[in-house]
Amino acid sequence: MSHRCVAVRASMAQHLHQLADKLGVAFIMTAGRSFTERFVTAISKMSVDAAGDVRHHGQNILQDLVLHGDFLHLWTKIIPEKDRRPLDKILKKTRN
Repeated sequence: MSHRCVAVRASMAQHLHQLADKLGVAFIMTAGRSFTERFVTAISKMSVDAAGDVRHHGQNILQDLVLHGDFLHLWTKIIPEKDRRPLDKILKKTRN
């Protein structure tokens, strides 16, 4: 999710969104530590991307993941504090 080209990032975001819809939140959260950590890291980067298309897909996936019981624990463990701050507003909106 660090490619310079917006079209590449948007396409990847769309594919990850489709993957999340197909697999389901429960499978993503229990798939395995490596996969889950990388998926959550990618989604957090997508959610604060400068491109609107990428941000849209990232925030939609994040809203689905927040509903899972283990997400917040995993979130605080994987994502550094400085990277979590911008996403707190999105998470608060979702939980309310």
